[in-house]
Amino acid sequence: MQYDYRRIVFSTRPHDLCVYEAVPGVLSLASNVSYIPGFSFASHLVPLQMTGAETGLLCSFLVTKSIAGCPPPKFHVAGSEPGSDRVWLNYQSPLFTAQMMISGIQTDRLEIRCSWSYFQLLRNRLEILYPPGVFATDVLTAWLLTKGFCPIHSGAVTIDGNGIVITGPASVGKTTTVLNLLRELPNARVMSDDIVVTDGLSIFGCPMTASAEYDFPELGIRAFRPWHHFALKLSPLLLPFLANHIAPLCLQLPKDKLAWKAPVQYLFFLERGEPRTERLEAEDALRQLLLINRLEFSYQRDLLLVAYSWAHPDFPIWELMNQETQILSSLIQRAKCFKVSSPAPDGFWKKITEIIK
Repeated sequence: MQYDYRRIVFSTRPHDLCVYEAVPGVLSLASNVSYIPGFSFASHLVPLQMTGAETGLLCSFLVTKSIAGCPPPKFHVAGSEPGSDRVWLNYQSPLFTAQMMISGIQTDRLEIRCSWSYFQLLRNRLEILYPPGVFATDVLTAWLLTKGFCPIHSGAVTIDGNGIVITGPASVGKTTTVLNLLRELPNARVMSDDIVVTDGLSIFGCPMTASAEYDFPELGIRAFRPWHHFALKLSPLLLPFLANHIAPLCLQLPKDKLAWKAPVQYLFFLERGEPRTERLEAEDALRQLLLINRLEFSYQRDLLLVAYSWAHPDFPIWELMNQETQILSSLIQRAKCFKVSSPAPDGFWKKITEIIK
């Protein structure tokens, strides 16, 4: 069936606590809001039962009026204490207050709390201060790495049950390629258009991402209305305020066109240029994947994680980076890796189809 997504409103206003399958089979997310701007794993929270599979990891993202007893900062605007499994952000100015408290980084239950004014008002970077969803993405990335999982900045489909990972720099054409493969190959299923998670053996979809900011009428996918496009042309900074009008693919596609877990078979790197394909050795593929990933996931330079690592020498960030390298290396050893070049986003899927066939 195809859901009537127009009836679902994504809101930043706190409401009843709900639990969502952010990464089916891996991670559940409990939240009292349904739209988290800047949160890469699940910006649009959909109250759908996707797999019913139990997950061992639970992350809570809670918006509260304020955070009582939030300590003063110790490291720039952040702080942490030895022996306490928490880190906080406390930014004060005459016009604006931003507070965030994160606990459980070294447990299986991660809790992120942020003040309502910070969550509602700050959706673009302000000096060293990022929107709450960006900090949440970094901390959750680090937390997943400690559990043996690594996110990848990529789209992904399955073909006959085998995973096809499609990665590349931002705006190169990953979503367009995913949707073209879905349209052209009857046995294709979508896992995600922007992020997948891997344990080095399999890939897991993140169905509640919503990076498609354009229409794809061939599949019945709708994005912004004309007035949204006009507003964004005037000011691209309005994007996080308007993106709650976008429905993620898991709402706009029939459920039999979605997949949640698969063994990896191919890894494609997209780049703009003259049409060509090139088989990549494992070492080159790993280097390129790490560069793409660390542009998207900035946990290694995140203010809160630096403050936490400062107070907890047993939580060094460089070990997280080594863990990321090991997990991605294990994945690449199981995949056939190719670089695919095309002058336009619509050209990638044809080359990929030729290689797969």
